[in-house]
Amino acid sequence: LFTVYAGIDAFDVALLRERGTILTNGVGIAAIPVAEYTVLGMLAAAKRFDQVVRIADQQQWTIAAPGTIELFESRALIVGYGTIGRMIGERLQAFGVEVTGVTRSGRDGTLTPDQWPARIGEFDWLILAAPSTADTQAMIGAAELAAMKPGAWLINIARGDMVDQPALIAALEARRI
Repeated sequence: LFTVYAGIDAFDVALLRERGTILTNGVGIAAIPVAEYTVLGMLAAAKRFDQVVRIADQQQWTIAAPGTIELFESRALIVGYGTIGRMIGERLQAFGVEVTGVTRSGRDGTLTPDQWPARIGEFDWLILAAPSTADTQAMIGAAELAAMKPGAWLINIARGDMVDQPALIAALEARRI
């Protein structure tokens, strides 16, 4: 059995194992487009491209740009520093972003799952690129959102279940992130 997607959380892996079925996935197939889409989202957020479009639609030509955040010298934490996470990191480094990755092993100077929560407030960008597992479900909850730097951005290009949705809605409504 093959899936083009990297995530295998939609499959009953225990049942497949019981039946002797081999499951392969498409890890890395969409790594470049996902990495580029992530950077696009960050640039759109930093430069408030949503407001740029609205201003243009209203045929207003402002002198001052709505978004003044620079990626240059900002700091990004990428939770899930596998193929996609590393490609995001490489692209962000080209913009002068200081990138810190999170891996299970802490290889190559990355943080481990038990290290990054204490440092979450140091980062301007929290990027989720980890697979959906029992360990990653709702890993971003009220405590993590509260610990984020004011004005920080949460970018989830992984699975939606990595973020506690009611906690996220509360943080957004409070304009905390």
